[in-house]
Amino acid sequence: MKKIAQGIVRLRKLILTVAFLLLIPSAIGAIATRINYDILTYLPQDLDSMIGEVALEDDFHLASTGMITVEGLPTNELIAMKKDIEAVPGVTQTFWLSDVIDPSIPTEMLPADVQQFMFGKNDSTMLIVRFDAPSASDETMEAVAQIEKLLRKDCFFGGMSVILQDTKALVNQEMPMYILIAVGASLLVLFLSLESTITPLLFMLGLLFPIAYNFGTNIFLGQISYITEALATVLQLGVTMDFSIFLLHRYQEEKELRSNNEEAMVSAICKTMTSISASSLTTIAGFLALCAMRLTLGRDIGLVMAKGVALGVICTVVILPSLILTFDKWVEKYKHRTVIPKLKKLSYFVSNHSVPIVVVFILFLIPFAIAQNKTEVYYTLFDSLPQDLTGIVGTNKLGEDFGMTTSHFILVHDDLTATEVSDLCDELKDVDGITQVVSLDSITGPGFQTELLPDSIMEILQSGGYKLILANSSYKTGTDAINSQLDETRKTENTRVERTLRFETERAKTRANRDLSAARMAARATLAAQRQKIADETFSKAREQLAAFVAGKDYAAWLQKEAASLAETLGENAKITARAADLPLLKNVELPAGTVLEADDSITLGGLKGANPAKGVAADDTLEARLEAQHDWFLENAGLEINI
Repeated sequence: MKKIAQGIVRLRKLILTVAFLLLIPSAIGAIATRINYDILTYLPQDLDSMIGEVALEDDFHLASTGMITVEGLPTNELIAMKKDIEAVPGVTQTFWLSDVIDPSIPTEMLPADVQQFMFGKNDSTMLIVRFDAPSASDETMEAVAQIEKLLRKDCFFGGMSVILQDTKALVNQEMPMYILIAVGASLLVLFLSLESTITPLLFMLGLLFPIAYNFGTNIFLGQISYITEALATVLQLGVTMDFSIFLLHRYQEEKELRSNNEEAMVSAICKTMTSISASSLTTIAGFLALCAMRLTLGRDIGLVMAKGVALGVICTVVILPSLILTFDKWVEKYKHRTVIPKLKKLSYFVSNHSVPIVVVFILFLIPFAIAQNKTEVYYTLFDSLPQDLTGIVGTNKLGEDFGMTTSHFILVHDDLTATEVSDLCDELKDVDGITQVVSLDSITGPGFQTELLPDSIMEILQSGGYKLILANSSYKTGTDAINSQLDETRKTENTRVERTLRFETERAKTRANRDLSAARMAARATLAAQRQKIADETFSKAREQLAAFVAGKDYAAWLQKEAASLAETLGENAKITARAADLPLLKNVELPAGTVLEADDSITLGGLKGANPAKGVAADDTLEARLEAQHDWFLENAGLEINI
């Protein structure tokens, strides 16, 4: 470390030259770094609210929306102002009732939900302005600024886009002022506590470099939050000022022990680096711990401040020694008496009463811990903004005239029927604090052909596979009441979804069972037809083989044998029939007395039939009958059963 310190002291003029030159790219980087004014972008993207926010932006283009409350303005002037606003670059659409119906129609003829949504107290109506780009984009903020110039008297512009634009203007206006206050307060303390009049100025000049470098290198992060921008300068000033004081005091001590100022500064740099290393590392670790927050604003602040502290340490041991040595003559020349007392008696008292002091401070922890638990925490940044800002006034007007203190955008899948959406809206109206619930289906009712509506209206109310429900609340954001309302709203939505799922599940089961039964019947019919086809083909071949047998030489002997057997079974006075072609084959067969042989045209293949009315006996011994008797056996034993 000593060699590095010697190099710093020896090359101090070069170091100062390079340090000043580095201010140029730092200024360029600081100007080029985008400042993000939308705090919502730092929320985790897997939150339900952020998923809905993305859907509103991508599908409905409603995440970037402003609402204008117009009081007592004639219709013709209102329409003219609406056209002027639509012509502003960055504006997608300016919606009013005239986009749907003739504005001359009396409001009393409109549906109640439309009247309540579009017309409020104080003879007011509302324009909805949709922007092309996200709320915090430069294009949207520029559009908001132009729209504010176009507003007539008694027109109030509210919404997230307007508030963000107001926040940007407020931060840009006030940040230089409170930086000057911080610098002035620091200089005052330094002038009162240090003997040299020049040293406080050197300290401020020395801190200019790490602060400028820190803001310049933010360009590598892409963007930083406006909160980070507002806090970084003051925080870095306060956190790293101690390093400069440590170096100065060590240098003054070493000057009394060394032969010249350069040796004293080398020793001061080495010893100061040792003392501030641990301090700076713990500070850097503390800021980097913010990076673990799921709210990525912590990472934004943590990275910028950790980088700032590291740059502060480097500049303290590199640039500040060069400044002090360069202006050492003026430091020694211009001195004054310090005003802040040394507090020697207090130090002796603390040293002699250390244990009681520790006990007292531990006891103090109890009331302070109780007080801390009773401190209310607010989660809306809008409450900390001046209430006379354009966006705050316009947003408050929405609550005053329309009951829109807070608005909830609820997205449901568009496969829900109009009746289901209307029922959900009715249930949401019963939630405490909900003043109005509006949706396309609740206004038009079931059976309405939405194709009749203009595309510009459908883009707002139904898009991307979702239907939009707007629920207005009388509760303020960030309060316990609104949190309870959101929980109850989610519960209502989930209950409706679960009920719908159960209904759809049962309906799907019924439909599936019906389809399965129909499929089974169709399969059985198909298999039966296939089985019949196989049987027909098999028995057709069997019939052909029997026909060949009848035409062969063995048929006559078989027929005669069967005739003798049948005649014996039937007895005397029976009648035996055969094909006319087969009768000559039976002439030599000995038959019982009274037996008659006759031709039977119903026998087509071969074989015999017989009957004895006296005995009530009949027999069918034709080849057709024998073949048919094998049909059922074939189906049962050939593996062709149908079991579905």
